[in-house]
Amino acid sequence: MKILSGLSDIRWVSYFLATLMFLRTYTVTPVLAMIFMKDEKTIRHWVWVFIEKLATLDLIRWEYRRMNDNGSRCLVTVDGTDFRIREPGPFSTGWFTKKFNGPGLRYEVAVCIQTGWIVWINGPFPCGEWVDIAISLSSLVYMFEGDERAVADKGYRGYPQFFDCPWRHLDNQQQTTRKSLARARHECVNRRLKEWGCLLQRWRHSLDKHGMMFRAVANIVQLHIMEQPMWQVEYYDRVNNEFDFDY
Repeated sequence: MKILSGLSDIRWVSYFLATLMFLRTYTVTPVLAMIFMKDEKTIRHWVWVFIEKLATLDLIRWEYRRMNDNGSRCLVTVDGTDFRIREPGPFSTGWFTKKFNGPGLRYEVAVCIQTGWIVWINGPFPCGEWVDIAISLSSLVYMFEGDERAVADKGYRGYPQFFDCPWRHLDNQQQTTRKSLARARHECVNRRLKEWGCLLQRWRHSLDKHGMMFRAVANIVQLHIMEQPMWQVEYYDRVNNEFDFDY
């Protein structure tokens, strides 16, 4: 994994550091140019070159969901996460999200329950046109094998063949705790994504670059999780080779 592609000149290191600063703070190009003492046009060019390189790192793989597989039917947690954008023209309610009371883009993220690694990202989608369950039904469910399912929140109810959701009248305390811990760690992954200014602040660049930016940040977050694992979630849904709960 050679982000700098073998280039050892200090110039490339400075451009890479400028890229990380841009992702972290989402500052404007004149500020980057002043800090790194570069021409604005040049630093803008190389920042996006390195963002593209970061976005294409092969760190997020669906097959990683089977790491430390303990035989559970549910291998991942899944959830959608929204990000602010400027109002695209012409006006359309298809971009609207209640989370920001304005326009946004939505991504689907799946996290391995046993490792906490990100194993799937899908998007972007206009928030108003695509609810979480619709995004999953369009692609993710076709990746499941056999009786495999995912742990999800109540927004995914109605498709028990694909998702294990909170069911207070059916779950016992152990089941509720397992699902809650798995979903809580997933929310922590989403929070780590939004610690990067380019995803926390309102997006001001063209929408066709947002997906590349998101994948660049997701790869950085994934690398951090790989190097410094998150807390372990003790999850299983089989007892004596039978399902611990079914719906």
